[in-house]
Amino acid sequence: MLRSRPLVSILVIVIVAGVASIATLGFAQLPGPRPEHTTLLDDVGEWEGTQTFHLPGLPNDPIPAKQKVIAIGDFWIQAHFESEIVDLPYVGTGCLGYDPRTKKYVGTWVDSMGAHMAIMEGERRKDGTLVMRWQAPGFDGRLLPHRYERVRDGDRITSTYYVNEDTKFMTISLKRKKRWR
Repeated sequence: MLRSRPLVSILVIVIVAGVASIATLGFAQLPGPRPEHTTLLDDVGEWEGTQTFHLPGLPNDPIPAKQKVIAIGDFWIQAHFESEIVDLPYVGTGCLGYDPRTKKYVGTWVDSMGAHMAIMEGERRKDGTLVMRWQAPGFDGRLLPHRYERVRDGDRITSTYYVNEDTKFMTISLKRKKRWR
């Protein structure tokens, strides 16, 4: 038992030295959120609406959809989306933030209907539309360019999705049911 005390003492010294190093490097004074982050945080809450497909072979009647968006600190949001596609439950989740270094919005998306993680990057147009781009497998498995354009007007969000940059394949229209922030 006596032999472990020096080890504990050394560990405490290393931890204290590490904390002191972090403080002297200025990590305690990291920059706060930018307006781009604050704009994303306006999405936090509960949303309900519809998902509509625009491709042959898929139902094009609006399907009920819901989404919950939470804040991860002051810099990120995480969305949890649910609907049904051709009588199968669809669940997806993604994170969205803003990278001040690259001056780009960045995000990820995974869902219950594919093994591919979408890694997105985008920008906000002057009119406020958020445009995100990524590569994802098409029906034949080849990676294809995708994008979505998201417009928020108060408590309403409309996201339009495109494959091959110009083929509209889905629209999601949501209305806020509850604001959490």
